[in-house]
Amino acid sequence: MLATLTRYLGPGVPAALVAGLIVAVDDVAYGTAIAGQGTGFDRRVIFAATLLGLIALLAFLGALQRQPRVRAGFLSLVAAGCLGLGVLGIFSIGLPLLAAGGLTMYAVSRSSARAHRLMLLSGAVTGLAILVIGFRITDVSGIGVTCPPQGSSHGFVSSGGLTTTWTCVDGTLTEQAR
Repeated sequence: MLATLTRYLGPGVPAALVAGLIVAVDDVAYGTAIAGQGTGFDRRVIFAATLLGLIALLAFLGALQRQPRVRAGFLSLVAAGCLGLGVLGIFSIGLPLLAAGGLTMYAVSRSSARAHRLMLLSGAVTGLAILVIGFRITDVSGIGVTCPPQGSSHGFVSSGGLTTTWTCVDGTLTEQAR
């Protein structure tokens, strides 16, 4: 079956499929680990988990794409997302994501005899921009919530259809998505 996929879709497809599987499993492990902590899912956790799911989906779609140029674009987006999240989460979920990013980079390099530099560059830049913008938007402290060093305060922030309640106690910010 592996040889048939490679013959039908081209080289690098098995690596991209394995990368997508790694990301999907890592996404489930991430959600399970956060749920096990009992702290709930804040905005950033929801963003990261959703992004991981989309990255896995793009890996599968990219692997099954017959046009090398489109495959290269999808998979470079996946590689940027995996490597970016892998570095950010190196002490928790990052190592499998770095492996998936490496597999995806291999798949991109095998997707065509001619490098489609513009697709590769646009996919990588888009992937990194999504990471930066997403983490900036989901950062409650980045949109005006600051905690006093002593005492407590609480409130809520609504953005992008998601409401997050926050509490400050002696300089420590905690948040809970609703």
